[in-house]
Amino acid sequence: MRRKPSDSSSTAPSGTQKTYAYHLVDHLRWRVRERLHAQWARNSGDLENYFEAADGWEETAMIGVL
Repeated sequence: MRRKPSDSSSTAPSGTQKTYAYHLVDHLRWRVRERLHAQWARNSGDLENYFEAADGWEETAMIGVL
């Protein structure tokens, strides 16, 4: 009987998704640095939470947990 492959790999983002995420975070940080974020962010707390989540994801990915 053949075993089905583990579905755990399907939860990790593909290389293209990772690249897009890095570019998106880089762009958002540029907007904050240039003070362009006020046009779309409701408050800085939302933006900080997003960056913390993105930074946490990056650190997790770098140590191979994802």
